[in-house]
Amino acid sequence: MRKISKSVLTASFGALLISLIMLTSMPQVIAQTEERFEHNNQYSGGEYIPPNGVFTFGQTFTPQITHELTKIVLIGRRDIVGGGTGDFIVSIRTTENELPVGDDLISKSVPVSIFLSSEDEWEEVEIIFNTQITLESATQYAMLFKVTEGEDNFLEVGVAAYGNPYLQGMLVQTSGEVWFKQVQQDIWFEEWGYQVARAPTMRDTLIPFLPILGLALGIAFTVLFLTVIAYVSNRHLTLPYEMIFVPLFCVIAVGVSLIIIVIFGL
Repeated sequence: MRKISKSVLTASFGALLISLIMLTSMPQVIAQTEERFEHNNQYSGGEYIPPNGVFTFGQTFTPQITHELTKIVLIGRRDIVGGGTGDFIVSIRTTENELPVGDDLISKSVPVSIFLSSEDEWEEVEIIFNTQITLESATQYAMLFKVTEGEDNFLEVGVAAYGNPYLQGMLVQTSGEVWFKQVQQDIWFEEWGYQVARAPTMRDTLIPFLPILGLALGIAFTVLFLTVIAYVSNRHLTLPYEMIFVPLFCVIAVGVSLIIIVIFGL
Protein backbone atom coordinates (compact mmCIF):
# COMPACT_ATOMS: atom_id res chain seq x y z
CA MET A 1 0.00 0.00 0.00
CA ARG A 2 2.91 2.36 0.70
CA LYS A 3 4.24 1.88 -2.82
CA ILE A 4 0.89 2.74 -4.31
CA SER A 5 0.66 5.87 -2.16
CA LYS A 6 4.00 7.04 -3.51
CA SER A 7 2.81 6.31 -7.01
CA VAL A 8 -0.30 8.38 -6.41
CA LEU A 9 1.82 11.32 -5.27
CA THR A 10 4.13 10.97 -8.26
CA ALA A 11 1.29 10.77 -10.76
CA SER A 12 -0.57 13.66 -9.10
CA PHE A 13 2.56 15.79 -9.31
CA GLY A 14 2.82 14.92 -13.00
CA ALA A 15 -0.79 15.96 -13.57
CA LEU A 16 -0.19 19.27 -11.79
CA LEU A 17 2.97 19.89 -13.81
CA ILE A 18 1.17 19.28 -17.09
CA SER A 19 -1.59 21.69 -16.05
CA LEU A 20 0.90 24.42 -15.11
CA ILE A 21 2.76 24.06 -18.41
CA MET A 22 -0.46 24.40 -20.39
CA LEU A 23 -1.61 27.31 -18.24
CA THR A 24 1.59 29.26 -18.92
CA SER A 25 1.15 28.67 -22.66
CA MET A 26 -1.92 30.92 -22.69
CA PRO A 27 -1.31 34.16 -24.65
CA GLN A 28 -0.63 37.34 -22.69
CA VAL A 29 -2.75 40.43 -23.41
CA ILE A 30 -0.51 43.41 -24.14
CA ALA A 31 -1.88 46.95 -24.07
CA GLN A 32 -1.78 48.62 -27.48
CA THR A 33 0.64 51.53 -27.59
CA GLU A 34 1.59 53.89 -30.39
CA GLU A 35 5.04 53.16 -31.76
CA ARG A 36 7.42 54.36 -34.43
CA PHE A 37 7.77 52.18 -37.50
CA GLU A 38 9.57 53.35 -40.66
CA HIS A 39 11.89 56.32 -40.22
CA ASN A 40 14.98 58.18 -41.34
CA ASN A 41 16.58 60.54 -38.82
CA GLN A 42 19.39 61.85 -40.97
CA TYR A 43 19.45 65.09 -42.94
CA SER A 44 22.07 67.33 -44.47
CA GLY A 45 19.97 70.22 -45.67
CA GLY A 46 16.49 71.08 -46.83
CA GLU A 47 14.13 70.78 -49.79
CA TYR A 48 11.77 73.63 -50.56
CA ILE A 49 8.08 73.07 -51.16
CA PRO A 50 6.89 75.77 -53.57
CA PRO A 51 3.54 77.36 -52.66
CA ASN A 52 1.80 76.38 -55.89
CA GLY A 53 -0.89 74.01 -54.60
CA VAL A 54 0.45 70.90 -56.36
CA PHE A 55 2.50 67.94 -55.22
CA THR A 56 6.15 68.41 -56.16
CA PHE A 57 7.99 65.80 -54.10
CA GLY A 58 7.67 63.15 -51.41
CA GLN A 59 9.19 60.04 -49.87
CA THR A 60 8.50 56.37 -50.51
CA PHE A 61 8.65 53.91 -47.61
CA THR A 62 8.04 50.20 -47.09
CA PRO A 63 6.57 49.01 -43.76
CA GLN A 64 8.22 45.93 -42.29
CA ILE A 65 5.24 45.29 -40.01
CA THR A 66 1.55 45.62 -40.85
CA HIS A 67 0.12 48.48 -38.78
CA GLU A 68 -2.38 51.32 -38.64
CA LEU A 69 -0.90 54.69 -39.56
CA THR A 70 -1.66 57.47 -37.09
CA LYS A 71 0.83 60.25 -37.82
CA ILE A 72 3.82 61.45 -39.81
CA VAL A 73 6.63 63.42 -38.17
CA LEU A 74 8.89 65.75 -40.20
CA ILE A 75 11.48 68.38 -39.44
CA GLY A 76 11.01 71.67 -41.21
CA ARG A 77 10.84 75.45 -41.08
CA ARG A 78 9.35 78.44 -42.80
CA ASP A 79 12.35 79.99 -44.47
CA ILE A 80 10.65 83.36 -44.90
CA VAL A 81 9.83 85.22 -41.70
CA GLY A 82 6.18 86.20 -41.37
CA GLY A 83 3.16 85.12 -43.37
CA GLY A 84 2.13 81.51 -43.04
CA THR A 85 -1.57 81.85 -43.79
CA GLY A 86 -1.92 78.84 -46.07
CA ASP A 87 -1.96 75.06 -45.55
CA PHE A 88 0.57 72.26 -45.66
CA ILE A 89 -0.90 69.00 -46.97
CA VAL A 90 0.41 65.46 -46.54
CA SER A 91 -1.08 62.58 -48.55
CA ILE A 92 -0.39 58.85 -48.58
CA ARG A 93 -0.60 56.91 -51.85
CA THR A 94 0.33 53.49 -53.16
CA THR A 95 3.27 53.05 -55.52
CA GLU A 96 4.06 51.23 -58.73
CA ASN A 97 7.65 50.66 -59.81
CA GLU A 98 8.64 52.67 -56.69
CA LEU A 99 6.74 55.78 -57.86
CA PRO A 100 3.45 57.26 -56.55
CA VAL A 101 0.25 56.24 -58.36
CA GLY A 102 -3.49 56.53 -57.90
CA ASP A 103 -5.57 58.59 -55.51
CA ASP A 104 -4.87 59.50 -51.92
CA LEU A 105 -5.42 56.73 -49.38
CA ILE A 106 -5.49 59.35 -46.67
CA SER A 107 -4.69 63.05 -46.44
CA LYS A 108 -4.26 65.70 -43.77
CA SER A 109 -4.08 69.48 -44.04
CA VAL A 110 -2.49 71.63 -41.32
CA PRO A 111 -1.76 75.37 -41.13
CA VAL A 112 1.63 76.39 -42.46
CA SER A 113 2.07 78.38 -39.26
CA ILE A 114 2.77 75.20 -37.26
CA PHE A 115 6.29 75.30 -38.75
CA LEU A 116 8.87 77.44 -37.04
CA SER A 117 9.60 80.70 -38.84
CA SER A 118 13.40 80.72 -38.92
CA GLU A 119 16.35 80.89 -41.28
CA ASP A 120 18.64 78.54 -39.36
CA GLU A 121 16.60 76.45 -36.90
CA TRP A 122 14.65 73.26 -37.50
CA GLU A 123 11.92 71.66 -35.44
CA GLU A 124 9.89 68.48 -35.49
CA VAL A 125 6.29 68.78 -36.62
CA GLU A 126 3.63 66.09 -36.13
CA ILE A 127 1.01 65.57 -38.82
CA ILE A 128 -1.76 63.60 -37.07
CA PHE A 129 -4.36 61.99 -39.31
CA ASN A 130 -8.03 62.19 -38.34
CA THR A 131 -8.65 58.59 -39.45
CA GLN A 132 -6.35 55.59 -39.66
CA ILE A 133 -5.49 53.33 -42.57
CA THR A 134 -3.77 49.97 -42.47
CA LEU A 135 -0.33 49.81 -44.08
CA GLU A 136 0.57 46.30 -45.18
CA SER A 137 4.03 44.89 -44.57
CA ALA A 138 6.36 44.56 -47.58
CA THR A 139 4.14 47.00 -49.53
CA GLN A 140 5.62 50.31 -50.61
CA TYR A 141 3.77 53.59 -50.11
CA ALA A 142 4.53 57.24 -50.77
CA MET A 143 4.00 60.29 -48.57
CA LEU A 144 3.56 63.39 -50.71
CA PHE A 145 3.69 67.06 -49.75
CA LYS A 146 2.26 70.28 -51.11
CA VAL A 147 1.59 73.82 -49.94
CA THR A 148 -1.38 75.95 -50.91
CA GLU A 149 -0.72 79.07 -52.94
CA GLY A 150 0.65 82.07 -51.08
CA GLU A 151 3.76 84.26 -51.23
CA ASP A 152 4.74 83.70 -47.59
CA ASN A 153 4.08 79.95 -47.44
CA PHE A 154 7.54 78.88 -48.55
CA LEU A 155 8.43 75.79 -46.54
CA GLU A 156 11.56 73.68 -46.26
CA VAL A 157 11.76 70.13 -44.89
CA GLY A 158 14.89 68.25 -43.85
CA VAL A 159 16.49 65.99 -46.46
CA ALA A 160 19.56 63.73 -46.54
CA ALA A 161 20.96 64.80 -49.90
CA TYR A 162 23.31 61.83 -50.33
CA GLY A 163 24.04 58.33 -49.06
CA ASN A 164 20.50 56.93 -49.20
CA PRO A 165 20.25 56.36 -45.40
CA TYR A 166 16.77 54.82 -45.68
CA LEU A 167 17.05 51.65 -47.77
CA GLN A 168 13.32 50.81 -48.06
CA GLY A 169 12.45 53.93 -50.05
CA MET A 170 13.72 57.19 -51.50
CA LEU A 171 12.88 60.78 -52.27
CA VAL A 172 10.62 61.19 -55.33
CA GLN A 173 10.01 64.36 -57.33
CA THR A 174 7.88 65.52 -60.21
CA SER A 175 8.12 68.35 -62.70
CA GLY A 176 4.53 67.94 -63.76
CA GLU A 177 2.74 64.68 -64.48
CA VAL A 178 5.76 62.36 -64.36
CA TRP A 179 7.40 61.26 -61.12
CA PHE A 180 11.07 60.32 -60.98
CA LYS A 181 13.39 58.89 -58.32
CA GLN A 182 16.20 60.47 -56.34
CA VAL A 183 17.78 57.19 -55.26
CA GLN A 184 20.51 58.77 -53.12
CA GLN A 185 18.21 61.09 -51.17
CA ASP A 186 15.74 60.62 -48.32
CA ILE A 187 13.54 62.96 -46.36
CA TRP A 188 13.88 63.10 -42.58
CA PHE A 189 10.67 61.40 -41.47
CA GLU A 190 9.03 59.15 -38.94
CA GLU A 191 5.76 57.29 -39.37
CA TRP A 192 3.88 56.16 -36.28
CA GLY A 193 0.95 53.89 -35.58
CA TYR A 194 -0.40 50.78 -33.91
CA GLN A 195 0.23 47.16 -34.77
CA VAL A 196 -2.84 45.55 -36.28
CA ALA A 197 -4.45 43.00 -33.94
CA ARG A 198 -4.84 39.67 -35.70
CA ALA A 199 -8.26 38.07 -36.05
CA PRO A 200 -9.11 35.50 -33.35
CA THR A 201 -8.38 31.92 -34.36
CA MET A 202 -9.81 28.62 -33.20
CA ARG A 203 -6.70 28.29 -31.03
CA ASP A 204 -7.63 31.52 -29.20
CA THR A 205 -11.06 30.04 -28.46
CA LEU A 206 -9.80 26.67 -27.27
CA ILE A 207 -6.61 27.62 -25.45
CA PRO A 208 -8.34 28.68 -22.19
CA PHE A 209 -9.41 25.04 -21.83
CA LEU A 210 -5.86 23.69 -22.14
CA PRO A 211 -5.26 23.65 -18.34
CA ILE A 212 -8.42 21.56 -17.92
CA LEU A 213 -7.31 19.24 -20.70
CA GLY A 214 -3.89 18.97 -19.10
CA LEU A 215 -5.41 18.11 -15.73
CA ALA A 216 -7.71 15.53 -17.35
CA LEU A 217 -4.73 14.01 -19.11
CA GLY A 218 -2.80 13.83 -15.86
CA ILE A 219 -5.70 12.23 -14.01
CA ALA A 220 -6.21 9.74 -16.84
CA PHE A 221 -2.59 8.71 -16.74
CA THR A 222 -2.77 8.48 -12.95
CA VAL A 223 -5.69 6.05 -13.11
CA LEU A 224 -4.00 4.07 -15.87
CA PHE A 225 -0.74 3.97 -13.91
CA LEU A 226 -2.41 2.73 -10.74
CA THR A 227 -4.37 0.10 -12.67
CA VAL A 228 -1.25 -1.25 -14.35
CA ILE A 229 0.63 -1.29 -11.03
CA ALA A 230 -2.22 -3.25 -9.49
CA TYR A 231 -2.15 -5.84 -12.28
CA VAL A 232 1.63 -6.18 -12.30
CA SER A 233 1.90 -6.65 -8.53
CA ASN A 234 -1.08 -9.06 -8.47
CA ARG A 235 -2.91 -6.87 -6.00
CA HIS A 236 -6.65 -6.81 -5.58
CA LEU A 237 -8.34 -4.18 -7.76
CA THR A 238 -10.67 -1.74 -6.08
CA LEU A 239 -12.14 -0.82 -9.47
CA PRO A 240 -14.29 -2.97 -11.78
CA TYR A 241 -12.43 -4.54 -14.67
CA GLU A 242 -14.25 -2.27 -17.16
CA MET A 243 -12.65 0.80 -15.55
CA ILE A 244 -9.39 -0.06 -17.34
CA PHE A 245 -10.98 1.51 -20.44
CA VAL A 246 -11.82 4.83 -18.73
CA PRO A 247 -8.28 6.26 -18.77
CA LEU A 248 -7.83 5.05 -22.32
CA PHE A 249 -10.92 6.93 -23.43
CA CYS A 250 -9.74 10.02 -21.52
CA VAL A 251 -6.36 9.92 -23.22
CA ILE A 252 -7.99 9.50 -26.63
CA ALA A 253 -10.38 12.42 -25.98
CA VAL A 254 -7.59 14.74 -24.87
CA GLY A 255 -5.43 13.68 -27.81
CA VAL A 256 -8.22 14.40 -30.30
CA SER A 257 -8.78 17.82 -28.69
CA LEU A 258 -5.10 18.72 -29.02
CA ILE A 259 -5.11 17.59 -32.65
CA ILE A 260 -8.08 19.89 -33.34
CA ILE A 261 -6.17 22.79 -31.81
CA VAL A 262 -3.18 22.07 -34.02
CA ILE A 263 -5.32 21.84 -37.18
CA PHE A 264 -7.15 25.10 -36.48
CA GLY A 265 -4.17 27.34 -35.95
CA LEU A 266 -1.82 26.36 -33.15
